[in-house]
Amino acid sequence: MSRAVISAQFSEKKWPIRAVEALNRQSSGGRTFHDLSWGGYLIFFTNPSRKVFIDDRFELYGRELVQAYRNALAAGPVWEQLLGKYEFRYVLVSPRAPLADLLRGKDGWKVIHADATAVLLARDP
Repeated sequence: MSRAVISAQFSEKKWPIRAVEALNRQSSGGRTFHDLSWGGYLIFFTNPSRKVFIDDRFELYGRELVQAYRNALAAGPVWEQLLGKYEFRYVLVSPRAPLADLLRGKDGWKVIHADATAVLLARDP
């Protein structure tokens, strides 16, 4: 019996490879708000392992949370509510996300990593 070995290559244009490397160098305390399409990548590649906030399995999270996520990503008023409830320490999103723009200029947040694919921000403890 033979076994096939699967080798996956991840493109830095699509996946937050360098940003996750930077996240792995940060304290594992605190939750991470992230792009939902990166949830599985974070589950697999964070070390130490980090609990994801949301991923593309919408049926697990329900309509209300998915809508709140979308509002927060767009830098809508729900962001502050989610921040208060989940106490996010890190934000890992596309640099084009309105939330990234909002937090770049906000006291208490600093950019840990930024490239064309992802920006990683950390909140002061």
